[in-house]
Amino acid sequence: MAGALRRAGQGRRRGERGSTRVRGLLTAIVVVLAVGVGAKVWGLAGWEGDLPPDDPTAYAFLRLHERTQQPVVWDPCLPIQVVVNEKSAPEGSETLLAEAIARVSEASGLRLEVVGATLEEPDPERTARELRNGRPGAGRAPVLFAWTTPDVVPRLEGTVAGVGGPVTQFGNRSDTTRYIGGSVYLDGPQLARTLRRDNGHAVARSIVMHELAHLVGLDHVENTRQVMAPKVNPRVTEFAMGDLAGLRRLGSGGCPYSVG
Repeated sequence: MAGALRRAGQGRRRGERGSTRVRGLLTAIVVVLAVGVGAKVWGLAGWEGDLPPDDPTAYAFLRLHERTQQPVVWDPCLPIQVVVNEKSAPEGSETLLAEAIARVSEASGLRLEVVGATLEEPDPERTARELRNGRPGAGRAPVLFAWTTPDVVPRLEGTVAGVGGPVTQFGNRSDTTRYIGGSVYLDGPQLARTLRRDNGHAVARSIVMHELAHLVGLDHVENTRQVMAPKVNPRVTEFAMGDLAGLRRLGSGGCPYSVG
């Protein structure tokens, strides 16, 4: 993937400090190696059993408006721009990301678009700083999508394949709470190993889809037929009914930000 993207600006766009509070969310997906003679898949403990029935109500949101209990969303009238750090990208990563973005965009109606490459490094402390201090600027900055390693992002240690989520700008009397940015960090070496396994491309793509779905506002669910289950199942590589219903709600609002 290196060299395939045009280089984006180094810094995130920043304006004057807004009066609203800002908070970041990062949610992880876990990959568990199925242990056994000849086992060549990644998945849940007990993945050999039957999957539960698909369920169009099997979705959850990362954040709800307190008064209406409707999901917090991105402005659906603006594209969600993404810059990519390719430093630890596995072979084929450009295709994985493009396919995952296409699926999330189609399911939600939100416009995710890669606008270039970046040298910006993942910063595991960024979210903590935002929680303490708020994020400078109320304008939307590109989402940082980074192929990285556990040495850079300690939350990727062990079986965690990726972490991702949005940054929330809390509203005031003149504006509504909404997502204005975010980040996705994926363990490049772990995804490279996944790609070498049976059905590896589809499994790796589902991990990218999972993290992008966190970025646009979906949370984990217990129904293991959904891509948004917290652990990877090699038989679940496309969004199921619950995933699709949740994504539709996140992108169905009008301008600005109304969700029915």
